[in-house]
Amino acid sequence: MFNFELKTKAAREIERLPSQIRKRILEKLKFYSSQENPLRFAEKLKDRKFGEYRFRIGNYRVLFDIENYKIIILKVGIEKTFIKIVEKLIWFFSLSAKNFKKIDKSDTHDTI
Repeated sequence: MFNFELKTKAAREIERLPSQIRKRILEKLKFYSSQENPLRFAEKLKDRKFGEYRFRIGNYRVLFDIENYKIIILKVGIEKTFIKIVEKLIWFFSLSAKNFKKIDKSDTHDTI
């Protein structure tokens, strides 16, 4: 059996949801954490910048990591919002990678 912990940001996101949706998400999280293997309900994320796994609860996505039998909820949001955030982050990181200059170790000299 697993426990679950809400990070501060995820707790704020859940608090902002309508009460019926909040109740549904929390009940599902309790159900998943009571299972012997909650990962059978999850999908492993390809890009771990946002967490290792996600649960799908209706139109909402719950991003989380697992550490020592604890499900750590990182983010909760509606699917369309997640897609927009991921697209923006991919765009940002692709620009950052293009502007990154490799350092040639042969150019570094110790000066005293």
